Amino acid sequence: MKEIALGSFGRIRDAFPTLEMHAGETDEDEPQLVIPRQSGLLFEVTLYLSDDVLSLCAGEYFRGDWFPCDDSGVVSRFEDAVSGVLLGELRVVEHHRGSRFRKAILERPAADGWEPLYRHYGGLTLPWQADRTHVLQNSRPPR
Repeated sequence: MKEIALGSFGRIRDAFPTLEMHAGETDEDEPQLVIPRQSGLLFEVTLYLSDDVLSLCAGEYFRGDWFPCDDSGVVSRFEDAVSGVLLGELRVVEHHRGSRFRKAILERPAADGWEPLYRHYGGLTLPWQADRTHVLQNSRPPR
C-alpha cells in the first residue's frame, strides 16, 4: 500500500512542480505529503495513507477518505480531488453552528451552482444556534 501512496503523491508533486511540498511519514510510519499555505494556496492541504485509505485534508476541518487504495479507479478519483482542490476547481464549504464545527463538504461546479462530492461530519450541534458557512477555494497556483 505504501508504494501506491508514494506513487500517487509523486504524480501530484510532478503535476505541481512550483508548489512547496514536504514528504514525510505519519506517527504510524505511513507516507504523508504536506502542502503548506503559500502563494495561490489559501489553506494547507495534507495527504496521507492509513492502512488502505488515501486521505485528503484541506484547511482545518475537511477530511475525505478514498479506499481501497489498491483500486486504480479509487486512486484516480483521489488524485482528481487533490488536483481540483489545488487548482481551485473544487471548493470546501465548512458549516459551523455557534462555535462548533458541524460539517465540511467538498463541492464541484454544476450547471445550477455546486454539487457535493464528499461530506465530512463533525459533532452534534444545537439546532437553534445560527448556522454560518466559510468557503475554502484556492486561486490557480502556477504549475
